[in-house]
Amino acid sequence: MALVNPYCTVAQVQAEIRNTAAAITTQLEEAINQASRWIDARLGRDFYQHDYSTTALVLTKWDDVAFGDIIFLPFRPVISLTEVKAITDVYVLGTDYTTTTGGRLISLLGDWPISPSPSLAVTYPSWLYRFCRR
Repeated sequence: MALVNPYCTVAQVQAEIRNTAAAITTQLEEAINQASRWIDARLGRDFYQHDYSTTALVLTKWDDVAFGDIIFLPFRPVISLTEVKAITDVYVLGTDYTTTTGGRLISLLGDWPISPSPSLAVTYPSWLYRFCRR
């Protein structure tokens, strides 16, 4: 098993428990992964990079992020935003929507077409951290 977004390394745990046996490496990796996800769940956020440059972040009505003409993006800070699209309609920054520093998209055309359907795809080239996941 490989480490996935861990908050420590196998070497750090081995040094802490004073056991460098190769036989327990897989168990330590699993324990590190589980502990890291427990921290994420307990704090309601995580501290690793999220990159949506190849696969868009899709927001649906079930994500509870659209309120009238405002979308509260679930991950902040946004380094840059490359595309906002609803079904096949591409929204243009400054013409169809504007952004705020707090990770909000504000529609200039009225309510976002995210409720009751369709979904809205937001593509970000890079993320540093995710905060405040509900």
